[in-house]
Amino acid sequence: MRERRETRQGLSLAMLAILFLTCIAIQGVSIVKASPAEPRVFVDPTVSTVAPVQNFNVTIKVSDINASRSLYSWEFKINFNTTVLDAVTVREGPFLKTVGDLYYGTYFRSKINNTLGYVSALDMLLNNPDPPYELPPQGAVGNGTLCTITFQAQANGKTLLHFEYTELYTVTAEELDPIGHTPKDGFFEYPLRVHDIAVTSVVPRFKGTVVSAAYRTWNLSVSVTIRNQGSATEATSVTAYYYYLIWRKIGTQNVTSLASGAETTLTFNWKIASLTANATYTLKANATLIVDGVSTLIPDSNLANNEFVYGLVKVRLWGDVDGNGAINILDLKKVKLALSLLIVEPFADLDGDCDADILDLKKDKLLLSGLLDPFGP
Repeated sequence: MRERRETRQGLSLAMLAILFLTCIAIQGVSIVKASPAEPRVFVDPTVSTVAPVQNFNVTIKVSDINASRSLYSWEFKINFNTTVLDAVTVREGPFLKTVGDLYYGTYFRSKINNTLGYVSALDMLLNNPDPPYELPPQGAVGNGTLCTITFQAQANGKTLLHFEYTELYTVTAEELDPIGHTPKDGFFEYPLRVHDIAVTSVVPRFKGTVVSAAYRTWNLSVSVTIRNQGSATEATSVTAYYYYLIWRKIGTQNVTSLASGAETTLTFNWKIASLTANATYTLKANATLIVDGVSTLIPDSNLANNEFVYGLVKVRLWGDVDGNGAINILDLKKVKLALSLLIVEPFADLDGDCDADILDLKKDKLLLSGLLDPFGP
């Protein structure tokens, strides 16, 4: 009996301990609410195609309008190529009309300009016409259609339905307050073709030689190769980047005409003199199509190959010939051997003039003695 009593007491204490730890764990858990999605204004469908002289409709839609930032007013201007399309009509959508009761109305206006190639439109909730003339207590919430635009195709070709600007507003303290959002363009083409620009390689070089490490005194270049894997001749924009803590742009170049199946290699100058020494960097490049002078990914059928990430490039300490992260007598010996042509050692070229000479040897001696800064020059 005594053994059973002790056993029960032991189990009770164990259960109390588990309960105590569980309560502590529950108190320590904070419930993280998911951030609401950012609202979007977009063309639906994203891609349209009809033969010349035929009409088609696109709707301008909004999504993810939150109750805490409900929609009271919107405005946009969308551009298109008048050689390819004409706009015919603009009709108000039902989204703002879902708000309030019969006392509230909307003010809708639109403009079509087929000479300059744009459609502009705005819509807003009106005040109650009876005293005290207040606005609805809450605007439109959720997803919906802002308006519908009818276009007529004029000729074979392609054009973006490109938002020059979009504006969404809520009301805060009786003042219009902008709602942050992301616009997304549409695209028209007839006949519809396959568009696919791929970045196939990113290679860092010093004087034409591929490198995986460099001194800050070296002038590096980055070779980026792109290929048109689609069925139409394309214009494209290519941007190269490097990463250390954050992505930074090296440069952007445009290719005005790249035939189907063709590839080209672009060279970017990468200035590394101001980079952190004894650190490792990642390179990447991405390519986008250019339609109507606008860089876009919309008609590209394979977004997975629009970006290429290269491995690592180490920016060495100045004079760290063997790459071990320190300056010592072994580095000096390697410079001497390279100077005597007994070994081939690219990193004996401290000043980046493409050869190992007496000036490199002097610099390495000064670095070893501490008279020059290895994190410099």
